[in-house]
Amino acid sequence: MGSCMSIIMLGYMLPMYKTRSIDLAVFGGSVAVFALALWLVRSQATVNAASREELIHDV
Repeated sequence: MGSCMSIIMLGYMLPMYKTRSIDLAVFGGSVAVFALALWLVRSQATVNAASREELIHDV
């Protein structure tokens, strides 16, 4: 959520930074954070198979 918000806010405040490299760095960092967060949520890499099975059987 924070990465999307920073992209939108920076889009409206482009004249705030004088150098274009800072704008690109913020945009690039925000896209990277968004992509990493999306991958973590979709792949469920932080949950192993055993705990996933426990959750299914406890419900």
